[in-house]
Parts: sequence; structure tokens; C-alpha cells
Amino acid sequence: QINLVELCGRKGIGLIESKDTQNFLYRKIISKAPSLRVPRHRLVSNLVNSGQYQLAETEIRLFESDVRYLDGPMTRFAALIPIRRALHSPGLEADIRLSLLRQGYSQLEAGIQQHKNDRLMYEALCDAGIHLFQKGDGWEYFDKAIIAFERRVANNSDADFVHALNKYKVKGKRIQTGASA
Repeated sequence: QINLVELCGRKGIGLIESKDTQNFLYRKIISKAPSLRVPRHRLVSNLVNSGQYQLAETEIRLFESDVRYLDGPMTRFAALIPIRRALHSPGLEADIRLSLLRQGYSQLEAGIQQHKNDRLMYEALCDAGIHLFQKGDGWEYFDKAIIAFERRVANNSDADFVHALNKYKVKGKRIQTGASA
């Protein structure tokens, strides 16, 4: 027998190829069990990844209203929305792209203060720093992200955090030296 959280996992609904069908099922589960976080995380992730930013923002607001706070994944998704808009919206001026990237970066920095143990938040911060560098805004954002990551590892050297930090250090060096990331 499988429970709803397991059903929402990558080996449950995540096996269904159609994201529209997945989203339909996630919404059905949310309507029956609104306090469950996992189906909401999966739904918002699908919406962000498919460029449906306004729907994702609406779902995040509903989550916050129902659950009364934003957990780490929802905080991260909220920050990824302006970053994805900057990277994937056609016709934006360079200064608007940079502004959106900085906004997402700032949201991730704030999110790390609230969710210090969310490794994916640190990874997203590093990615945002790389995007800012690639759009011409200097390397200091990435450097700040690595420093935040290193502080977290110094306080608690969880193996997953150490591995991820090392991965981003190598990725950063490759980008700085012009090698393929």
C-alpha cells in the first residue's frame, strides 16, 4: 500500500510523462489533503520548469495562505521565478534581465537565512551567481554564494553539502578559466 506522499514522489506520479496529467493529479491530491507539502512542491516545480510563472506564483501564495509559512522548497521556487524569467523570457533588455537575476539572488540569500539546511537553496544561489556573471555582472555574486556555502559546511560538514560545495567550486573554476562547465 502506498501513501499520498509516496504517490507524489519521483517513482509515483513523477513517472507519468505528461506534466499536465501530473499537475492535474497533484491538484486533486491538494484538494483532498491541503496540508500535504509534497504535492504542492511537485506542482510548483512543474509550473516553474514549464515557464508558467504566474500560475506558480499563485500556487506559492495559496501554499503560504494554507500552511502559514514558506518552507525551503517554496522559498527556493519563489526565487527561481525571477531567475527563470530573466533567462527565458524573450525580448527583455539586458538591464531588466540583470535586475531579475539580482532579485532572485537576493531572495535566495534571504531564504538561506531562514532555511540554513536546504542544500538546494545554496546550489540555486551558486547558479544565480553564475548567471549574473554570464550576463556581465561580475564574479562577486558567485564568490558570496561560495562563502555562504563554506560557512554552512564549516558549521556542519554533512557529506551532501560537502559534495555539492566541491562541485560548485570546480564549476566556478572551469567557468572562470573558460573551460566548459
